[in-house]
Amino acid sequence: MQRNVIHEEVADLGYLPEPGFDRLPEPGLDQLPEPTLSQGFTPNLYVRPNNFNGYVGRNESVKYYLEVVADNFASDAYQVFEVAWDGVWTDNTADMMKHLRVREDVSAGA
Repeated sequence: MQRNVIHEEVADLGYLPEPGFDRLPEPGLDQLPEPTLSQGFTPNLYVRPNNFNGYVGRNESVKYYLEVVADNFASDAYQVFEVAWDGVWTDNTADMMKHLRVREDVSAGA
């Protein structure tokens, strides 16, 4: 799969939708029910392979192989990033960074 990033310094790898609520509060109760789980991290892809369900679920990961190519240059090796999600959602950005992790995989790029 190929995704072109032209004249940009940032590539959007995907998104993790906030879980929704599947039911209203019980009558007489003041608090909302627990939210449903998000399906998972959704990679931004031009094409979705037949063997990929469209999202990365709890305790799963996906790897992006990035190749730098220009009119007068092509990188010798891919730059590989892994996105992994442990299934936990939080509104706190600092905490969420512990649950949805992006890391460079330097061993896979050669």
